[in-house]
Amino acid sequence: MKTVIMAGGKGIRLRPLTCNKPKPLLPVLNKPLMEHLLQHLANQGFSEIAVTLQYLPELIKARFGEGQLFGLRLYYFEEISPLGTAGGIKNAESFLDETFLVIPGDNLVDFDFQRAFEFHRERGALATLILTRNAGNSPGPGVVVDQDGLVLDLGVSQLADQEKIAPNFISTGIYIFQPEVLQYFPREAIFDLQADLLPFLLREKRPVYGFSVEGYWCDIGDLFQYRQVNKDFLTGRVKLPVTGRQVLRGVWTGENVEIHPTADLKAPVYLGNNCYLEQNVRLNGCCVIGNNTTIKSDALLQDTIVWNNVYLDQGIQLKGATIADHVRIKSRAVVSEDTVIGYDSVIGQRSVIQSGVKIWPSKVIEDNVSVHSSLVWGQRIGKSLFGLFGIKGLMNVEITADFAAKLAAAYGSSLRVGARVVLGADGHQFSQILKRVFAAGLVGTGARVMDLGQVTTPITRYAVKSLGTDGGVHIRQGRPVPTNEVVIEFFDHNGINVDRSMERKIENTFRQEDFHRAGLDQLGEITFYPQLPEAYQQALLRLVDVDLVLRRRFKIVVAYEDPALAMLVTPLLEKLGCQVVALRRLLSSQEGDVAEAVLKFQAHLGVNLDSNAEVLTLVTEEGKIVSDELLLALVTMIYLKGEKAATLGIPVTAPDILEQLAGESEGQVVRTKVSPRALMEATSGAFQPLFDAVYLLVRILDFLARKSSTLSEVVKSIPPFHIHKESVFCPWEEKGKVMRRLTEEVREKRAEMIDGVKVFHEYGWTAVLPDADEPVCRVIAEAQSQKLAEELAASYVLKIKQILDF
Repeated sequence: MKTVIMAGGKGIRLRPLTCNKPKPLLPVLNKPLMEHLLQHLANQGFSEIAVTLQYLPELIKARFGEGQLFGLRLYYFEEISPLGTAGGIKNAESFLDETFLVIPGDNLVDFDFQRAFEFHRERGALATLILTRNAGNSPGPGVVVDQDGLVLDLGVSQLADQEKIAPNFISTGIYIFQPEVLQYFPREAIFDLQADLLPFLLREKRPVYGFSVEGYWCDIGDLFQYRQVNKDFLTGRVKLPVTGRQVLRGVWTGENVEIHPTADLKAPVYLGNNCYLEQNVRLNGCCVIGNNTTIKSDALLQDTIVWNNVYLDQGIQLKGATIADHVRIKSRAVVSEDTVIGYDSVIGQRSVIQSGVKIWPSKVIEDNVSVHSSLVWGQRIGKSLFGLFGIKGLMNVEITADFAAKLAAAYGSSLRVGARVVLGADGHQFSQILKRVFAAGLVGTGARVMDLGQVTTPITRYAVKSLGTDGGVHIRQGRPVPTNEVVIEFFDHNGINVDRSMERKIENTFRQEDFHRAGLDQLGEITFYPQLPEAYQQALLRLVDVDLVLRRRFKIVVAYEDPALAMLVTPLLEKLGCQVVALRRLLSSQEGDVAEAVLKFQAHLGVNLDSNAEVLTLVTEEGKIVSDELLLALVTMIYLKGEKAATLGIPVTAPDILEQLAGESEGQVVRTKVSPRALMEATSGAFQPLFDAVYLLVRILDFLARKSSTLSEVVKSIPPFHIHKESVFCPWEEKGKVMRRLTEEVREKRAEMIDGVKVFHEYGWTAVLPDADEPVCRVIAEAQSQKLAEELAASYVLKIKQILDF
């Protein structure tokens, strides 16, 4: 006998459980739902099964293969786009050459299908609906049948109303068909069994019957039904075998399960393979625990479903929750009723997830946080607002107007009363909206705001220092653009990112809402400073020999991520006598486009400017792109030779050649952490060469003019070096462990701990740094050859993976 299992649905109402797992693979008592179905069909005598797929098809194929483990032969038929319940079956038409059963892949049933087949054959039916008694609250559509089982009506229609007939059965969505029925299925079209096929057959007076069966049936359509079917199975309502052994009445376990003698398990409970329960763990109500799960001491679980590879720390409380694979819940956290925690998420210590909240996959809830609403789009909800570059979040999702107003009040309250604050933003509509909100919030604390209008971050930095203000704020899009993220950066009186103590002060004020509210006679004011971009240009021109640069008559290809930058950069370059070939850099374009334009127009050099004019990419007149490391070496050489007794902050991961370049000038380099503040703090002067692309471009032109050299000649004069970089995944909560282990390992070796761990070898060095914004560790290595650098980096990637036990 042949069967069609419809396994193509997306399971939208079951999200976030189905975000990365198709509905037929959701575990019921620690076994995929469809696996229960396949085993039951095999026991009923079915041998060949067609599986229709559409959503995440490869996961289902990988799980069940060709069906040998169940004594079945599986055939897969994949829909390119959703075709409805009947449309997917049409794809399997070549397979369906005899009477066949159709069953949804998200059904759990223990029906006797043999009796249904006998009924179908005895009645000579074209279609038979598998029915169950109408209990009044069942989800299936109502069906009216006569005494012989002939279907008279589907649902409460005009026929039922006229004859005062109430549907006495409901359809389970399981059917038996003759192959001839497929002639009514359109090909490659959306077509539904219940809504389209069956009404048509009834209108055409074709033999459609209904057969009522006894037994358990559940269509797992939403999160409530998913939880209920696990409970029904565990309490014995489902007449299918339970995998494992019953160690106590109502308590089942898999293999290699360790339960501390003081643990208290109140039936019904199911524990999968390799579970470990420490002292005083309590499992109450109906609890289903998946494979490889650790539950630490004093944890309480009640009416909770836990999937595989989950870590539940000491003292946690889970009540009425559903926990997906690879979740980590830290000590003393509380997860309340009807909550769902998605795959690979982390719940911080003493955090509270309120009732009904859904956490989508791969989210991080940091320590001591109370979550009242579902987390779908962002990455983190945490106590720490600040990242590497200020505060970052999704526009109008994580960072909203009311968030900005509260943040502005926190910042203003962290400054002296009557402080002067520079406020700038890029040209994005949302950035400008937040700037206005921010200005209002600052004024409410008594701060005096200097609104620069639409500017870049380097201009805001320059304004803070040149105007002698107490600080500054810049609001911009994230990188690369276009993006739906917004970044809010805070600067101290020197125009560099605020230090960690100020970040904590802002954070604490924000959390506690301990805002300074100015009286009506102490309110601040807003003053507009639209002239700052021009003042910034004039300051740059004073740094160079304008006449010398004019005589070179440079031709430059300039690519802009943001066309608004052209209004700043092009006039400045024209004042230096440059002929500018402007390119609008599209999202799909690459630096190679700039290189092609440089060769085409025979330009002296090409540059690509990011939307915030902080990051510069250089292309030589030969069309070669200058690497980041070479650019850093070039900056070192130009800056230290152009500024008397200057100091330049460079990251600890920069190539060793920079010290040699510094030794050829009166200046010096200082190695620092890779954080923006550390690099800026160590750099002397009014501008920041590593964070101001326009400044850097002007200085490069001046340098080339003074040396009467081409860019390629200057780049080739830099001694060779070999650096290799890699990233390795590292969960947020494991970064401390990785760094501690590496630090212990290098105690007897020459090493630096300026930032992360930097270990020196006979022929080079390796640095490992935990990333501030992503769950990765960065590995950078320098050696005497590129091959050696790659080998060094690879060896430390392996060390990290071994520490993480990947």
